[in-house]
Amino acid sequence: MQKNWINQGAPNCEFWHATCFSTFDLDCYGPYYQQGADVVDFLETAIAAYISRPTYDWLAEAGIVPSNETAYSYDAIVSVLKDETGAVPYLGCGGCQSNVKDSRTELNEIWYFNHVWGKVQNGQYEPVDSTTKTSFTKTGRVWYNERTDGSEWEA
Repeated sequence: MQKNWINQGAPNCEFWHATCFSTFDLDCYGPYYQQGADVVDFLETAIAAYISRPTYDWLAEAGIVPSNETAYSYDAIVSVLKDETGAVPYLGCGGCQSNVKDSRTELNEIWYFNHVWGKVQNGQYEPVDSTTKTSFTKTGRVWYNERTDGSEWEA
């Protein structure tokens, strides 16, 4: 967590939260709540989700690897991830230049969507297609860039 899921430019505790999941609310734990159980449950759930979605490995197995010289099609990336998960993920992009049409070409995040039956902590997950529209130009090329020196750090 301290290496792979850090908040850039702010404390990690501001990033590691689960406000969108009511089952992490203290009231949902009932009278047997033990202090800190919600934090432990959240971190265990986040780690399990991370492990269950080895995105880098899936893409690499399909020949899609970080490169500053080769771009990939949006459809190729989505196809690999949909084949692995059963649903279309959200691909987030960067590189937008307001004065250049269709300049959103740099992959910078991937979101997976699920319906959960039961509590998020131990429920049954059903993958669903993204409910967020990508800002990528789907007909263009996607740059899945290599990391640069200094782009990773441990918190």
